[in-house]
Amino acid sequence: EDIFLERFLAFQYSNQKLAEFIEKIKNSKLGKNTIIAVTGDHNFWGFMNYTSAEAFSKYRVPFYLYLPDSIKPKSFDSKVIGGHEDIMTTLYNLSLSNTKFYAFGDDLLNSTSSNALNSSVYASKVGGFYKGKAFTFVDNKSVFDQKALDKLHSLQKQYRSTLSIADFLLRESFEQNKKNSQN
Repeated sequence: EDIFLERFLAFQYSNQKLAEFIEKIKNSKLGKNTIIAVTGDHNFWGFMNYTSAEAFSKYRVPFYLYLPDSIKPKSFDSKVIGGHEDIMTTLYNLSLSNTKFYAFGDDLLNSTSSNALNSSVYASKVGGFYKGKAFTFVDNKSVFDQKALDKLHSLQKQYRSTLSIADFLLRESFEQNKKNSQN
């Protein structure tokens, strides 16, 4: 309990200071042309117990995005599922005018079918996989059901494809850097 309380107090202090910083930027002339994006790591895993219906929640991460009115979209789906790879794609689309770039993620502000991917969970708004077990969402809870596999076949294929492409690009980049350092 003491360790949990210490971590929670540090978390609370950090949030308070972050809020003060954001408010200062928003209320200054910088607020008209500054994007603020804040994300974090997963929650207090070691201190919280999750039921199987809450398994997906264990892997959620916070994401706060402040946009000046000049680039703020008129509407967006705040419940779109995404991951860290989507955050950078979203920020690139907002801040790099007409610049082409490679990305694994989707723009969270313009996506209708984004997915969340990591080593233990991959999911879409339909459902996903947690440690290889299929689940669907029912009333914001994960319901494990192997019958869901039919609905999730394309998600499983996309996950494997993403891992393969990432592996290829990382190996190519490593080899290229190795060659360049030898010259």
